[in-house]
Amino acid sequence: MMEAASFVHQIELLCGRKITRECKTRAEKSIGKSLKRRGNNATFGRRQLNEMLLLCNERIVSDRFFNFLAGGKATILFDDFESKVHEFHRLAMLQFGSFRFAFNYLHNKDNVLSEFGNWSKKSSDLIKEFKNRQKPIRDPEQIDESDLHLLGYLISDEVGKKHLKNVREKGQRNFETYLSYDYLDVYVATSMREKWEYVDVHRLCNKVFKNRLLREINVRYFDPTQNYHDNSIAKGLIEGLMLKRARCTLYLVQETDTMGKDSEMASTLAQGKPVIAYVPKINRKRRQNELRKMPLEFLLQKADLLRKVADPNEIEDFTSKVTEITEIMLKTENNLSKRDSELKKSKKIYSHLIDRVAKYEQEFYDRRANTLMNSHPLRFQIDLNTGVANGVLVTRTPAISAKVIYKVLTNNLKFNILKPGQKPKQANIKIDNLNYRLIEEITHCAFRVVTKDEMLTNSFWNLYKLGDE
Repeated sequence: MMEAASFVHQIELLCGRKITRECKTRAEKSIGKSLKRRGNNATFGRRQLNEMLLLCNERIVSDRFFNFLAGGKATILFDDFESKVHEFHRLAMLQFGSFRFAFNYLHNKDNVLSEFGNWSKKSSDLIKEFKNRQKPIRDPEQIDESDLHLLGYLISDEVGKKHLKNVREKGQRNFETYLSYDYLDVYVATSMREKWEYVDVHRLCNKVFKNRLLREINVRYFDPTQNYHDNSIAKGLIEGLMLKRARCTLYLVQETDTMGKDSEMASTLAQGKPVIAYVPKINRKRRQNELRKMPLEFLLQKADLLRKVADPNEIEDFTSKVTEITEIMLKTENNLSKRDSELKKSKKIYSHLIDRVAKYEQEFYDRRANTLMNSHPLRFQIDLNTGVANGVLVTRTPAISAKVIYKVLTNNLKFNILKPGQKPKQANIKIDNLNYRLIEEITHCAFRVVTKDEMLTNSFWNLYKLGDE
């Protein structure tokens, strides 16, 4: 049976503030007598909860709020009260930035569930709605992989003017298609400069959005590799509109990040929308095989990008091998057969360079994933409308990315609360002594946070909307 002191503590948690010692002593004494008299399996209803709330100098609750708290039942077992408060906290963290504010706002509402907005929608209803969507009048025209980079910068004389014109006109028509869509589900935030970046992003989009889960619910997404506009301001306005209309953003973590891409992630979170950050999970041996098939220029560009994350004990050797392979490339620029011959002579150096690039890629992305989960300054952003702190969901494979996007869109994410100081089950989650964290079950990322710092809470909610009235 629950102890009286434990029950009073749950009232503190429900209401989101500490009870004075005088009120706590009075409440524990009265509740203790009641529990002793009632014995095991004791229950309480709304009127009895209100009596206990008044003993604790707290606000009383409406019939509808109690019904919501009790899961539709007329009474709650004393022993079940902790789980009911936990469930209230889980929902409160999704929509409110403070347990105190959530209780004060909801305690007398007639339709409590509706106050949770989209989080109150049933997954089954949303899936049905998605599946019944009408097809668009036109889909974006597919641009061949080999032409994707023509939508960005162009090396002089690389391609005929007529072909370039045709590809870019197709990209511009695709922008018009996106502008005509009456809804958009996912915005893809990325940065692309090199040819291989266009191809990599396009292939990733295909893997994610052609996943069976997303095809079944007719998901529409903004593919950044399939559109073009010759005016940078118009392009920025169009992408800003897509970002505003999308329900969530797929943020692609790459070797180089840009202000534009990072601002798109921050903007999504500031709108109160989810961000799924895809960080590639590198299999070192598989990556070595992939690198051997790529042009030498690609390998050297990768090596140059990854030089900054190289092991300090290996950097001198790594740099010397990059230099040797670069010299081979420059000497054989116009003679590919001679290049192959030279690489065979330097096979050991070439193989070592490939191994190092694969190793550093693996370490780089593992480090980025850990940073985004545990310490990146942008991993939480305040919803400008509500003040709720929204966190990033980190995924490592295209299949998991598709699964998380599906659950985001169909309101089927599952969460657990980590209390301040509580040891996480997962080794990659750090202990946090100051904050409640709402942990998403698939990614193990903190999706919402609520601080227990009383001064911060009081200042934040007194000052956040000051001047909005």
